[in-house]
Amino acid sequence: MALGEARTVTQGTTVAEACRQAAEEGVVLVTDANGLLSGILTHTDISIRVIAEGLQVEQTLVSKIMTRNPSFVPRKTLIIEALQKMVQGKYRHLPVVENGEAICMMMMSYCIRYVVFAHDHAAKNGSALGAPIGVERQSGSNFLDAYKIIEILSEHICKPLSTIISENSKIPTVAPSDTVHVATRKMRDLCVNYVVITVGNSLRGILTSKDVLTRVIGHNRPPELTQVEKVMTLHPNCATLDATILDALRLMDSGKFLHVPVLDGDGMLITCLDVLQLLKLRDPALDFDPQDEDHSLSYASIDRLDIKCMTPSVLELIMLEGSSKPTNLPFTLLQVITNNFSDERTIGYGGFGIVFKVE
Repeated sequence: MALGEARTVTQGTTVAEACRQAAEEGVVLVTDANGLLSGILTHTDISIRVIAEGLQVEQTLVSKIMTRNPSFVPRKTLIIEALQKMVQGKYRHLPVVENGEAICMMMMSYCIRYVVFAHDHAAKNGSALGAPIGVERQSGSNFLDAYKIIEILSEHICKPLSTIISENSKIPTVAPSDTVHVATRKMRDLCVNYVVITVGNSLRGILTSKDVLTRVIGHNRPPELTQVEKVMTLHPNCATLDATILDALRLMDSGKFLHVPVLDGDGMLITCLDVLQLLKLRDPALDFDPQDEDHSLSYASIDRLDIKCMTPSVLELIMLEGSSKPTNLPFTLLQVITNNFSDERTIGYGGFGIVFKVE
């Protein structure tokens, strides 16, 4: 579960080539003549600015459709801070930049995994959600407190989905026989990056802008001739109205998707929720400008992204995937995972060291 690689193209690259580069992560960064970040191009941009407009990927340059001067974060950024910035700015990808050069990409899928992991760890150990992600209060801070975000988030994700569903929410729907071109125009018109495929009020499938990139453009299928039913995800995983936001996040994390249809008790489609809707914190205290680089959050070691390679916390990789070898860990983190070096966690001694069991 590493952060996304910062794949880059130049402004003069064709969209067709950019699509090949973006196939895995669904995004490429655009650099100027000096190799500095100047834009970003996502699968959503490709769907609504190219396919929906009837442009040809082989003839359209990245510079014509990219988002210029994208928001970014420095490498020493709290995950919770990056997540809040992504939700406020409605980004699913956030470049991590050092000295003007993009070194990796923060992905929304990683943020989902992190929130679920932090909640489970906190619940298991009877601690606050902030404990496993290393957030500490800084007394006297005049800016938004990261711990406040954590507290509100921990309450928010335990709410049922019914509390965040609007009565008048529009569902972007198309028929199975509609073309991908029609589907992308619906995405554009409703400012979303997905459509659900229905017959009557019965859900048949879902098509996202990532699907358009990988299953249509990636296989050289003409959008104006390809029917949605040929490339949609058939019978997608769904949530029920009484499920919690955390339940929906777990579903997304396990299935590696960012949209979840919601069904009523009769199995009829009520709405489809995007991950940004799930994680939007409805609290006036959190209304800050996502472009503001000066808001100061409390930084603790566990939440600092690895400076050398920008991978997530080594501890997290060890605990979740076993993909990293043991290494030096921050003292504050060791205190958390050993319950402040309690005797109950001591399992042995060796040389000049003590062996602790961590949870």
